[in-house]
Amino acid sequence: MKKIPSSHRILVVDDEELIRKSIQGLLHDYGYEVATARSGPECLQIMSAQHFDLVILDIFMPEMSEIEVLQRIKEMYKDTEVIMITGYVDKEKAIATFRLGVYDFIEKPFESKEILNTISNCLNQLELKKEIGKKGQELRKSEEALLESEKKFRLLSSYLLKAQERERRRISTELHNEMGQDLTLLKLKLRSIERRLRVDQKEIKQDCKDTLRYIDQVIKNVRRLSLDLSPSILGDLGLSAAIRYLIDDLTKHYNIKISVDIEDINNLFSRDAQIMVYRVIQESFTNIVKHSQATCVSVVIKKQSGSVSFLVEDDGKGFNVKKVMAGNSAKKGLGLAAMDERARMVGGSLYIWSQRDKGTKVVLTAPVDKKGTQ
Repeated sequence: MKKIPSSHRILVVDDEELIRKSIQGLLHDYGYEVATARSGPECLQIMSAQHFDLVILDIFMPEMSEIEVLQRIKEMYKDTEVIMITGYVDKEKAIATFRLGVYDFIEKPFESKEILNTISNCLNQLELKKEIGKKGQELRKSEEALLESEKKFRLLSSYLLKAQERERRRISTELHNEMGQDLTLLKLKLRSIERRLRVDQKEIKQDCKDTLRYIDQVIKNVRRLSLDLSPSILGDLGLSAAIRYLIDDLTKHYNIKISVDIEDINNLFSRDAQIMVYRVIQESFTNIVKHSQATCVSVVIKKQSGSVSFLVEDDGKGFNVKKVMAGNSAKKGLGLAAMDERARMVGGSLYIWSQRDKGTKVVLTAPVDKKGTQ
């Protein structure tokens, strides 16, 4: 064995001076830093003041049993390795010491090569344990950092979605109050102009009527856009009515058959939770219109024990869920990613199933808010 300077510190504990000195001298020659002790109490006294990587402990000593010494060593330093030296190995005692963490036994009389190899293997294993522990600690820190980043991301996502709702509400109010009023005023003025026209100004009168019809359509579109941005129907009539409005709007503007089975879920969610649920259903319908090419849609809303399940299923062309969810979040936009985040914000879960040419199923499960809308 090559003599290499070592930073490992070893304590040799034996009541026989000859054995202590011979092991100490041998290990010194191979670059180890070695201290000695004559008994268990002396061993523990020395170890209370300094740490050792390895203790070579005689199995038979006065004053304290090797089991008690071994237990005390492991209590002080869990990472300290122990090698027992003995004239013979008692099976039951060997099992007991191995359970307490003994690395190995060396029987007396021993050869230099044997003890050096055992010590070298033991210390190599110790270094490996330390390296694994270090990597494990680094991994734990990385996991903690990742969890913290995820937590911050979730908070940011939640903040952005709430800010988005506030901005939608503001724009909706401006559309309804300001633009709506301006369009109504414009309509009244145009009617006033129409009434003042002469009987022979038929073409201009017709232009006024056409413009009035166009203004009526613009007013209707503004109202619909305002309602899409901030569903005031939630506060007026409740979540069930708001979802039925979405369904009616879908059937009115698109050639899609819809089967509906909706239980009354009003007063089961807070105002914020209602908006989040409404947005998930709304986004599901938007995806159907934009991507699915579906002809039939099923909407089922059922109350369960302490929660409500919302199912939206279509017979469209479907898609690869894993591929889309694993893709670039920018491509997903505020679609599936936002649906999942909104489900999380209400303390619920979102399940999406889809296959090519077999349609898509979206299931939102949301816990009932005991406060409801009270």
